Amino acid sequence: MALLERRCFAVPELVRGLDVDRLRPVATTLQYASTICVTGIGASEGPARLLASRLSGPHRQAQFIPLSGLLAGDHRAMTEGRHASRLVVFSQALSPNAQMALEAGEDFTTTILVCGPDVPIEEKPPSRGLQRLMVIRHPPEGEAGFLLRVTGPAVASAVALALATLSTTEQRPAEIGEHLKKCADAMERRLGRPIRDVDLIERPPAFLVYGLDGAELSHLLRWTLLECLDMHDPSVWDVLSFAHGPFQSIFDGSRTLILPRAANDAAIETLRGRLVDMLRQTRHSLMDVSSELPRPWSTLEHLAAVHALVMEHLRKHPRDLGTWPGKGCDGPLYGLDRLP
Repeated sequence: MALLERRCFAVPELVRGLDVDRLRPVATTLQYASTICVTGIGASEGPARLLASRLSGPHRQAQFIPLSGLLAGDHRAMTEGRHASRLVVFSQALSPNAQMALEAGEDFTTTILVCGPDVPIEEKPPSRGLQRLMVIRHPPEGEAGFLLRVTGPAVASAVALALATLSTTEQRPAEIGEHLKKCADAMERRLGRPIRDVDLIERPPAFLVYGLDGAELSHLLRWTLLECLDMHDPSVWDVLSFAHGPFQSIFDGSRTLILPRAANDAAIETLRGRLVDMLRQTRHSLMDVSSELPRPWSTLEHLAAVHALVMEHLRKHPRDLGTWPGKGCDGPLYGLDRLP
């Protein structure tokens, strides 16, 4: 538990210290791409989806593609005949499955790997018969021992936001660095807030999201609780769709409904009030996580709130984080490192 707490509390300073200027070569490569596929698996899927959701534009097609999609060759319809195709792979420790993704990079003009500092791989320039590989490294150096990872995926999410902003706007690295500092400050404040009257065993969690990118922004939030709880995969429902089936299906139960939102989104305030009225008829509790940051930067403060929730949950329900159900039994799929 002490190690997990150190990892959670280390995140804000790591986000604050990111060198955005080092992202410029990759940002330029993405800026002039016609097609971008972004992939990641496990906790790395969160930052991958986050980047993909921010990169699409009038002259650029960006899409998250699961690793199974690369295996099936689904990306080839997007890259065939394109001379500016990019594959972005998020993998903190370069898992076997992620190595398979790099093999699929042969179908792209440039592959970008976002990984930890201790992954033994080097960049390579384009040459005859070979494609270009670019590498973005981010802290921490190693996060082994637990199924639950908190530091690497959070910092990778900050990298994704900074890289997307640098690639799609006129903001300079120094301006984006200021955004990250504000995010780090908000994360520290959020980690310092006490969480009371929340029991994720008695009231399993679910997320209520909104907007075009709500599910993508919340993917890592959900995955963090999935790996923490070991017994429950939190649902992610659009806040309006919640009234069209999910509300009815859990009406007689008792759930913790988590609403991650940006404080400056006026439209969600009306929906929140109506949601509160609806929940008065139930035994559910609403955890309203209102960020002082605008979207999409607010997702970093929301992640800090989930980290705080994880720590409080494990204080109430301590367990050995070094073991988990099915440990060592996932080899047939987890160990796949080559395209068949």
